[in-house]
Amino acid sequence: MRIKAILAAAAVLIATGCGSLKNYPASALEMAEGGPDYAIYGFEDGTRHDFQLSTAGDGNSAFTGFVNTQERAYKGSRSLRVQCDFNGVDTGMGGLIKKAYSSPFQDLTGKKITAYIWMPKGSFTEENPYGGSFYFKTGEAYQWYQSEWQNLNVPDGPGAGLWTKIEAYSSEFALPPPPYGTGDPITADALQDVREFGVKVGQGDGAKNFQGFIYIDSIDIK
Repeated sequence: MRIKAILAAAAVLIATGCGSLKNYPASALEMAEGGPDYAIYGFEDGTRHDFQLSTAGDGNSAFTGFVNTQERAYKGSRSLRVQCDFNGVDTGMGGLIKKAYSSPFQDLTGKKITAYIWMPKGSFTEENPYGGSFYFKTGEAYQWYQSEWQNLNVPDGPGAGLWTKIEAYSSEFALPPPPYGTGDPITADALQDVREFGVKVGQGDGAKNFQGFIYIDSIDIK
């Protein structure tokens, strides 16, 4: 990929001291791919695609606001800038944005879901990271199913932050594990009746608190 070549060149300059890193675009150091954004929710139209703030059943509410912005993007020129308050208590361990579906509800059988999350340098350490995941709410009871936690990245060298790709297949979603649920895999019926879809960023156990901005971009379901 083009981005790998750019990052390799930047790494050489860091190691040898040749050249000047200030000549490299921020996208090279932040692992942004660039180019057109063809994701179903790419935010290139200047809107939020009707995403809203959400809370989990346990009250997780670390996202306090968000806007469409041109400040940075994984692809295209726009993304969501999300204001966060991860404060290490039960009501601040996770932040969520949701997309609610009106009838007819969504059949997400056999889908692959991807998104890109930018975290700023210093927001956490490699030993105690934050993570990203997706969730569905299905059926009349709005049953919660979730994908597996995926560790997010932050730079240990130049760069204000890093983009991390998170992805999951709809067939791999499951009920929360004990003691919050049974951990059973999502059912075929549930996949045919998805009433809410969301992206969650969670504060890992032992991870330090963080107040500031993150960015979410290129959310795709295909």
